[in-house]
Amino acid sequence: TSMKENDWNMNKLNKSVKSIIIFKYEAVDKFGEINKGELIDKSTFFFSRNGYITEVDYLKGGAIYEQDEKGNLIKQTFLDSDGEPTSVYKYSYDENDYPIELSIYYSNGDLDNRIIGKNDKRGNTIEESFYDSDGDLEGKRIQQYDENDNPLRMSLYDADGDLESSHMYQYNS
Repeated sequence: TSMKENDWNMNKLNKSVKSIIIFKYEAVDKFGEINKGELIDKSTFFFSRNGYITEVDYLKGGAIYEQDEKGNLIKQTFLDSDGEPTSVYKYSYDENDYPIELSIYYSNGDLDNRIIGKNDKRGNTIEESFYDSDGDLEGKRIQQYDENDNPLRMSLYDADGDLESSHMYQYNS
């Protein structure tokens, strides 16, 4: 059972960081010089002893994160400014620890919607099916990748299988 790369490593942080605070301000142009304006957002990220984000507090709410023993994110609880839950996201993984399902719940515990994914053998998400709270298909997203795992095409389909949009990607070599 290997651990996923933790948030300390992914963000190139010292291994003893307990929290980070990020302030976002409006940029104000005064006579061609950029100055700090009004505070737009303040985010505080809290880390576990193992280096995973466990909680985020925002100016107007927050989120609590739970990981399994392998470091997979299994649950996010989003909070309003009073600290009350607004929604819960629950994640499931396949035998290779690739994400395969996201279920989104209202604060009262009722299912809002569900996304079920399929991955290729390299972990790329190749298909996502979107379902409403009654389990009815709302649409699908199908993605194709090149040999370097770069997205080549992403197509969105409605519940009847009709193409709604498609995006193609090109890369310079």
